Parts: sequence; C-alpha cells; structure tokens
Amino acid sequence: MFINRRSVLQAAGYACLCGSSSQSALARSRRPKPKVIANLYAYYDAHTVGLDPLPGTERAIRELAPLGYDGFEFYSYNMRQPNVVSDMKRLGKQFGLPLTGCTYNEPMWDKARHSHIVSDVTPMIERMAAIGVSTFNLNVGDAGRRKTSAELDAQADILKYILALCAKHGIAASLHNHVHEIADDMFDLRETLKRVPDLMLGPDVNWLTRAGMNPASFIEMFGSRIIYLHLRDQYADGRWTEYLGQGATDFPAIAAALDRIGFSGGLAVELSFEKGFTPTQPVWQSYAASRKYIKKIFDI
Repeated sequence: MFINRRSVLQAAGYACLCGSSSQSALARSRRPKPKVIANLYAYYDAHTVGLDPLPGTERAIRELAPLGYDGFEFYSYNMRQPNVVSDMKRLGKQFGLPLTGCTYNEPMWDKARHSHIVSDVTPMIERMAAIGVSTFNLNVGDAGRRKTSAELDAQADILKYILALCAKHGIAASLHNHVHEIADDMFDLRETLKRVPDLMLGPDVNWLTRAGMNPASFIEMFGSRIIYLHLRDQYADGRWTEYLGQGATDFPAIAAALDRIGFSGGLAVELSFEKGFTPTQPVWQSYAASRKYIKKIFDI
C-alpha cells in the first residue's frame, strides 16, 4: 500500500501538537488554582468611622463571606491593633473567611527610619504568624525622585531583614509596586532586584498601567518571580471603575499571561474610588460583581 510521506509528516506533527496540548492541559489541571482574595480598601474608605478599623473589618467579612472569596487582606494599621490576633481568629471562625494577607508601606530607602521599621514590623509579623496570615505585601516608599545608591542599599538592607523574618514564620513576602517603581524604565525596581535577587513580586496591575507598563508584558517579563497580584480596573480616560470588568483593562490578556507562567498565587481584588465619587451600589455588590468577573475571565 502506498503511503504519502507528506501525510505521514502531517499526522506526526498533529500528534505532537495534540500531545503537547494534552501535556499542557494536564499540567494546568495539576497546578494549584490561584486564591481569590478581597482587599478591604474600599470598605474602609466607605465605612470606617473614627480610628477603630474593627467595625469596618467585621462588616466586610460578614458581607464578603458568601461571595466566593478565599480570604481577605488588610493593612499594617489594622495589624498594629492590640487585639488583632484574637479578633481575626474570632471573625474568621465565625464567618469562615480568613485573614490571609497584609500590606505594608514605609520609606524603606530612608535609613533614619530603619529603627522604627524594625520595631514596627517585627511584632507585626509575629502577629500575622499567630493568625495564620500567608502573604505580606511590601511597598518601599517613594522618595519623589530617583533614589541614590546609598538609599537603594539601605532599602535593600531592610527588605532583607523583613524577608528573613517572614521566612522564619512561614510567610511569603512580595514587593508591591505603585507608579514610582515602574516609572523611569523601572529604575527603582531593577536596582532593588539587583540588591535583593531572591525578592518575589506582587504587582498591582492598575499601578503598572498608570506607569505606562502593559501588565501582561510585565507578568511574562518576570515570570515565576510573581507570586501575588492586585487587580483594579480603570476606564480608558484613567478613572477607576466601581468594580472589575467595567473598564478598559485587558484582563483576558492578563489571565492568559498568568496561565503561561504557571501562576498559582493570590489574586487580590483591590477596589478604590476616585476622590468625590459616590458609589452607585453597596460596596459588597461591587465585590460580588468583581468576583463573578474573575470567575468568567480567569476561570477560578
């Protein structure tokens, strides 16, 4: 029987392609799915009265618990509260929504602030460990100009201290960007990574966008170094939306890039409203709409 050589090669190529696709699908199915986390910024913005963050936190947990989030994150101010460990354990048990992350923003480049940062962050990390928090998002602060080599060295020194303390307590620390780390051809970020090569990243896709960086390109550029992501949407004119999916952010491209790098970390919905904006619906509904959009686009 005559067998056409081209047909054989085409069939072999098709088989290889199918095999590769099957292997990719198998690897994807075995990979842990990312966790979807609710960042409480919009809740505090809308509901905090006075200096006590606990009522706003409790309201947020109660309203977010049925919406399909895997956990929530808040801020260093919350973690400084004297009863935070017992309060978060109680609320997590009561509503079934655990505290999984905390964010921290200090001028780490300023060596004069290091003594304060050490005394501030050390008990904070111990409290996080006692609660069972798994992620710590770090912002190094904006000097308002390009930092000097000495300032970048100081920034790296305190980051190394925090990373070592987090590792001791089983907490994954990552660098959370605003605009200044990405602007100026990512000078601040690149210099930081030169000095702290094992530093993981937890980028904010909206601040990437506002700094002129394509989020999907950034994800592919840094690959497995990315262990966390903050999600916020904006319209084409740059104004923040009320919930994910309303604006011009290319979330399908972001989802595809995360899939290509094998991402299995945390996706935090961090809603924020422009100054003077009055929400058109209760805040929890914006978190609900955002969670549905993530399910649709990211399939989680």
